[in-house]
Amino acid sequence: MPSKSRSSSAARTFELINAVAARGRAGVSLSALAKDCGIAVSSCHRYVATLEDLGVLERDGAGSIRLGPGLIALVHSYLDSDCLRQAARARLEDLVAKHGETCHLGRYFDGSVVYIDKVECDKSIRMVSRVGSRIPAHSSAMGKAIASKLAPGERERLIAGAKRRTEHTLLGEDLAADIAHAAERGWAIDNQENELGVRCVGAAILAADGRLAGALSMSGPASRFSVADCRRVAPELASAAKAIGARLL
Repeated sequence: MPSKSRSSSAARTFELINAVAARGRAGVSLSALAKDCGIAVSSCHRYVATLEDLGVLERDGAGSIRLGPGLIALVHSYLDSDCLRQAARARLEDLVAKHGETCHLGRYFDGSVVYIDKVECDKSIRMVSRVGSRIPAHSSAMGKAIASKLAPGERERLIAGAKRRTEHTLLGEDLAADIAHAAERGWAIDNQENELGVRCVGAAILAADGRLAGALSMSGPASRFSVADCRRVAPELASAAKAIGARLL
C-alpha cells in the first residue's frame, strides 16, 4: 500500500524513467512514452525536459528518448556502497572458480529480482545477463528462494500475478508448492522456467538480524548444467548465502 506521504510527482518521474528503460536501446517517442504512462503529451514533455536537463534522459536527432549518462554516476555510487555486494563478492568468485558456472547476486524489488553483481565463468558459452537487469521473481531460482522468505500475503500476491515465461514455468498451486519446498530445503531451482536452455539454482540471503537482504544463484546452459548439478551445488550455495548474511549487520 502506498505511503500517505508519497509524492505523486516523484512517483510519476520514476514511472517515466522505468518506461524509458523498458524500451531499451531503441528508445521511445514522446507521444508513445506519454501513452505508456497514461498522461498527456504536454505533461510528459515537461517531465522529460527536466530529466534531460539533469542528464537522466536524453534525446537523439530523431527525437527518441533514452536513459541518459547522468544515471551512470548514481548507479556506480549505489553499487560501490552496497553492503550486500561487498559482503558477497569473494564468495561468488570462489563458487565460480570451483564449479565453473556463472554466479549472480540480486535484490528483490516489486515482484522482480534485480541483478546487482555477476561473476562470469571462463567457458565459451556463458549467460547473457547484466548487472542492473530485472527478472521475474516467480520464474527464477533467486526469486523463488526469496519468495520463500516473504510474508504470506506478499508471497500470495506474487503467485497470483505470475505469468508464463516458458512452457516450463510453474504457476498457481504448482508454484506455491515449489516455493514451499524451497522454504524447507533452503534453495530453489529454475528448470528452464524463465528462459529456455538455461537452468539455475539459488538461495536467499538473510542478514544477521533476520531481514531479507537478497539472494545468490548459479546458472548455466541446460545442456551443461543439469538438475542433478543444481542439487549437487545447492547446499554449498545455501551455506555461502548464510555466510554472506552473517556479515550483514
